[in-house]
Amino acid sequence: MSETRKTRRWWRGRDAHQGVAHLAALLGCVACGIAPAASAQEPDAVRGMYLYENHCTECHTSVVHVQENPKAQSLDEIEAFVRRWVAYKNLTWSNEEIRDVLMHLNSRYYKY
Repeated sequence: MSETRKTRRWWRGRDAHQGVAHLAALLGCVACGIAPAASAQEPDAVRGMYLYENHCTECHTSVVHVQENPKAQSLDEIEAFVRRWVAYKNLTWSNEEIRDVLMHLNSRYYKY
């Protein structure tokens, strides 16, 4: 039997599924390991944008943030609003994730 056929047989069935599962788990760990390390040092506006888009835009459009006299007048007030809505929606965001959303909102809309 040729070496190619042996290799193909090895990847069939249960072994192939386990290999794919292990690869997916490894890639997931690598991806998760990179994001928290970056956000622990300083807020990540891109991560904040994804969190905001996935959890907040069902009610909030950009019009909410672009007002002549915004309700939030400082970074602390923006953070208070974010924390209030995180609690209201029962989200399990970490402090880093809240700061990431704060960074996104400030860099995109408020500029404080």
